[in-house]
Amino acid sequence: FTEDDSSLLVLIIDCNPAAWGQRAIDIARGKVVDEDDPTASLIGFPAFVENLLVFMRSFLLLHQLNHLAVIATHNKQARFLYPSAQANEEGGSLSATQQLESLKSIIAQQLKEFMTTDAMPPLDDIQGGSMISGALSLALCYINRIRQEQLGIIPRILITQIAQDVSQQYIPLMNAIFSAQKQSIVVDSCVLSRKDSTFLQQASYLTDG
Repeated sequence: FTEDDSSLLVLIIDCNPAAWGQRAIDIARGKVVDEDDPTASLIGFPAFVENLLVFMRSFLLLHQLNHLAVIATHNKQARFLYPSAQANEEGGSLSATQQLESLKSIIAQQLKEFMTTDAMPPLDDIQGGSMISGALSLALCYINRIRQEQLGIIPRILITQIAQDVSQQYIPLMNAIFSAQKQSIVVDSCVLSRKDSTFLQQASYLTDG
C-alpha cells in the first residue's frame, strides 16, 4: 500500500437477534469473556454499533477516495445498509465532512429498519447462525462492480460474527471464500462469540486476512 492507494472496505455486521439477546442476558448476569481475565468484559449491541461507527469514520478519513459499504445479516436475510438510497441521493450535494456526519444517522436508520422489517425472523425461529455466506456473496458482487468502475482500488472485507457456525452454511461459505481468494480479496474476521469460528478462521487464513 502507498499513500496514493484508495481502498474499498465492505463491513458485514452480524445482527442475529438470538445471539445478541443472549449477550444482553450474559451482561446483565455479570458474565465475562474469560473467567481467567475478569477485566475482559462482554460488549452489548449498542456499544458494538457505536464502536463500529468510530471505526467507519476513521477508515473514511484515512484517504479521501476510500469507499465503504456495510451489509447487515441475521439468520433470514442479508442486506445493504450503506450505501443506501438516501446516501446516494445526498452524496452529490454533501461535502466530505457532511457525508461523514450523515454516516451515523444513515447507518442507525437503516439498521433500525433492518431489525424491525417483516423479514426479521419471529421469536420462535431465531435460533441458529446468520447468513454470513449470503452477506459475503453480496460483498463480492459489490466489490466486482466497484473494481470495474474504479481501476486500482484495493478491496477488503471485514466480517463481524456473534452467532455460532452452522454446518448448513459450510459449502456456500467455502465457495464464497474460494472466490475471494481467487480474486485476491482479503477477508478479515472479528468473532464476538465465546467460541471460535472455524469457518471464519479458514476465510482469513486462505485470503491472508
